[in-house]
Amino acid sequence: MKTCSYIAIVVALLSGGLAADEACPRETFGAGHAIDPGQLPASAIKRQLDHLPAPARARALQRLKAVHFHREDCNHLHVDRHGNP
Repeated sequence: MKTCSYIAIVVALLSGGLAADEACPRETFGAGHAIDPGQLPASAIKRQLDHLPAPARARALQRLKAVHFHREDCNHLHVDRHGNP
């Protein structure tokens, strides 16, 4: 009976830890990984991406995917109306 209680406690703690990890914002983007604009912090690059037409946005996201950048860099990154960083 004690073993079941310990297992239940461990599972509860691990479940809470996973939920907390999922709620944490991403710290880095790109580096070969697809970029979800919804995960970017409120920033210049996010506003610019939100206002681009779909083809230009896709081009910008593809190019940004090749760059490794930190969330702190998001206010210093820009894309033009054609989706070129």
